[in-house]
Amino acid sequence: MEIKNIKGEVIFVLDDFKGVDLSSLLFEPNLIIFNLSYANLSGAYLASSNLSNANLSDVNLSNASLYEVNLRLANLSNANLSNANLSNANLSNANLSNANLSNVNLSNANLSNANLSNANLSNANLSNANLIGADLSNCDLTNSDLDGAWLREANLSCANLTRANLKNTDLKKARDFTGAIGFVLI
Repeated sequence: MEIKNIKGEVIFVLDDFKGVDLSSLLFEPNLIIFNLSYANLSGAYLASSNLSNANLSDVNLSNASLYEVNLRLANLSNANLSNANLSNANLSNANLSNANLSNVNLSNANLSNANLSNANLSNANLSNANLIGADLSNCDLTNSDLDGAWLREANLSCANLTRANLKNTDLKKARDFTGAIGFVLI
């Protein structure tokens, strides 16, 4: 993997990012990161980094520190983010379809209009998360904490909400509960 600045000069080469702290590189003012797909970033420290619009499809970010990271419009489809800390992260309009987000901390995260279809969010902390307009169709939310989360206009078709904590969750105008399990509309 080569990382280049805007002049096209290679400033960093690495094949396996496991446990590597890239936070200082990602703040390099001339640094452009377009494609980290399939990279192993397990355990990486990327807190407060700007990864908006990045291609992180199929990346391994398990156990990574990603709090306050900007992943707006990023492609994280098929990514492994299990046990990662994404508290206060911006994932608005991100593609997280088919991602493994089990045991992840997404408290206070912005996931508005994100695509989380077919994602595994079992045992996830989504307390006070913004999921307005998010696509949660076929999503596994088993045992997840959604206390205080905003799910207005979210698509919950075929979502699994078994044992999910929905205390203080805003479900106003949530779209399509067809096939959702573990949830009772009153």
